[in-house]
Amino acid sequence: HISMDVNGSEVVGVDPFLSRHPATISQPVETVNVLNSKVRVEAFTLPHISQLTRDQIERAGGREDLRREQGFYIYVAVISAIAFCIAVTMRDTQAESAILED
Repeated sequence: HISMDVNGSEVVGVDPFLSRHPATISQPVETVNVLNSKVRVEAFTLPHISQLTRDQIERAGGREDLRREQGFYIYVAVISAIAFCIAVTMRDTQAESAILED
């Protein structure tokens, strides 16, 4: 468990995947190869907004954010994973080049 506060106010974490909600459907974790690196991917099908309480909707950013932000986390996760893999590949390539030059 991690807790954090900013200027004395507790920062409340958000579970964007609603992973503990009984109507959320989680898929098994898959490992895919991206640029010679393994990336773990896990998919969640979120419950329809009608299955959420008013409090759950508000913690998720409200009705508009729930609609507007759909797919955002997938996009960020994929871009982050690809960027990481590219950085590792570039680092390894530069290291190999330095060895070959020596």
